[in-house]
Amino acid sequence: MRESNPQLLDMKSIGALLICFPLLQSFREALGSLAKHNPVLSSDVQLSRSLTLSDELTKVALFFKQVCTVQGKTGSRVLLFPEAWALSQCRTLDVSVPVLQEFPSLVQYIYSPGCVPLRRCSGCCRDELLQCLPSSTRNVSIQLLRIDPAERSREYVVLSFLEHQRCECRPRRQHLRLQQSQKEAKGEAQEEEKEEERKKGSRLTNCIWEAKLLNGFIINL
Repeated sequence: MRESNPQLLDMKSIGALLICFPLLQSFREALGSLAKHNPVLSSDVQLSRSLTLSDELTKVALFFKQVCTVQGKTGSRVLLFPEAWALSQCRTLDVSVPVLQEFPSLVQYIYSPGCVPLRRCSGCCRDELLQCLPSSTRNVSIQLLRIDPAERSREYVVLSFLEHQRCECRPRRQHLRLQQSQKEAKGEAQEEEKEEERKKGSRLTNCIWEAKLLNGFIINL
């Protein structure tokens, strides 16, 4: 029989690995696969020089020995590769987005809250030429308190934000075209809002002048 890897000698048994990670399905599957070809192997078999291990089990055991060592020293949970891989994939996540990041032309106002909760695409793609981008979006309306420091006024307003529903990895050039069309649509919406603000300001100015004229007319009487 060939000798097992010397680095495994301080691991008392395969059972110790299973105790260290009782929910580790990948290790159990590797162990079960090996046991089919080697009936002698079980969770109680000592890892010693007399035990012949397959390359597969040796690699798995070494990996989890390293994880157990790190976890024992730091006391913190180690995020395993399968979980890290799954969490890093292109998908939607709940994030806080600054209001002024979405409406940079409204910097004269202060909004409360300053950030809004939205679902946005995030994650990695398999190729650097690809980017995690939204494939389906929707508009969500959120009520905010808008403060105007210049006028010392405040009012509740409803703003529309873009939220991502589904994501996929797409070439970056496609995203640039999509982003341009979204900017144009957002610019049109902001222009309409500015025009409405101008109309409100104009109506207020007219009311003030009418009040002054009326007041002057009454005084002359």
